[in-house]
Amino acid sequence: MIEARVRVNIQRSQSNVPSHSILVHHEELLAPTVIVTNRTRLPELKLATFSGGYTEYSDFIAMFRSVGDKETELSNIEQMQHLRSRFSALDSVRSLEFSGANYRVALDILKRRFSNKSLVFQANINEILGLKRVDSESASKLLEFSDNFNSHIRALQTLGSFERISGCIIVQTLL
Repeated sequence: MIEARVRVNIQRSQSNVPSHSILVHHEELLAPTVIVTNRTRLPELKLATFSGGYTEYSDFIAMFRSVGDKETELSNIEQMQHLRSRFSALDSVRSLEFSGANYRVALDILKRRFSNKSLVFQANINEILGLKRVDSESASKLLEFSDNFNSHIRALQTLGSFERISGCIIVQTLL
């Protein structure tokens, strides 16, 4: 068995076989067979800390679930710890007793609080109205302003009509 492993390692080093492949040598076959077991993996995604803003919740929870749901070997209590570690200023989740049963409770609290479309709509309007005016003729500052403005407009378009968006902006500027 050890002799076979040594032979395979020597053959691999002498050939152009990817390191993540298995080189199999069968007595009946004249040449070794390469079996590719997996491909190069992307780097692990790092979750940002959620500050509690309505405009960032949907992206945060989608990323959290895509990363967390792939970790099937994690227990609910481990997922609860991971969830709690991602919140900087949200006492409604941090105040829950630390237990596996409260993981689903925490997800439900977050969903009820941050999936309110009216509040998300209003938060995006406030973000647009709070954008800093571009005073300089800097292309990078103008591009940053444009990107921020357009991202909020796209979010608003998923939540309401052009008339509703316009009306809300007008009302907010008049108040």
